[in-house]
Amino acid sequence: MIKYRQYQEDIVNRALYENSLVVIPTSLGKTIVALLVSLDILLNWKKSKVLILAPTRPLVFQHFQLFKKNTFLLDQCIALTGKIGPEIRKTIWEILFV
Repeated sequence: MIKYRQYQEDIVNRALYENSLVVIPTSLGKTIVALLVSLDILLNWKKSKVLILAPTRPLVFQHFQLFKKNTFLLDQCIALTGKIGPEIRKTIWEILFV
């Protein structure tokens, strides 16, 4: 079970209604904010999809594991990194977003 703090909930509530860029120090829960915003979007906008981008492979997998562990999305999450060949990435991208 994820525990989140009041300031994270405040950020989530604002991000749901405005374009947002969350800039807070490391370890203060940006990933949890992303998870909560994503879940709200997926639950309330049935045909929506969420794309999370991360600059490093470890961060991709951190997000991936958090989403899989703490959501109903168990088999709907996909992590794409440079380790997956370009043709396979292209095929997955086309299935998801075209």
